[in-house]
Amino acid sequence: MPAYELILLGDLLIFNTLEFWTGSNPLAANIETDGDPITDLAAYGAGHNDCQAVTPRLVGGGPSDHPERYAQASPAELGVAIPAVLLQGDQDAIVPPSQAKSLPGARVRLIRGAGHFDLIHPSTAAFDILLTELEKVMNP
Repeated sequence: MPAYELILLGDLLIFNTLEFWTGSNPLAANIETDGDPITDLAAYGAGHNDCQAVTPRLVGGGPSDHPERYAQASPAELGVAIPAVLLQGDQDAIVPPSQAKSLPGARVRLIRGAGHFDLIHPSTAAFDILLTELEKVMNP
């Protein structure tokens, strides 16, 4: 399995499942820190970049083949509104900004000029924004 498939699988299974659904991480219920969030897996998997195109292979078929799998991995489909801040780069070529707008109850912070990995790169303005949002969560 190529590395990007493993990364996407980890993102879908770990971050979407743990952070959005269980709230077992106290920080997770308040802020999404996984770069740009995938909130609607069916819409994401319909895209054409390498990460989007691999989604049906990871899920075992398309949304029409396994709608329940897509719904279970899509926070936007769960009907649960949680307080969250979704940080999204407006220049992200991997996860389109429309994904951040799909989660009920979330505040979206669109970061101008930020790409997909800018939130985890310490020398970017997006990383500074991430730190600011984390500080707000940790010290309300």
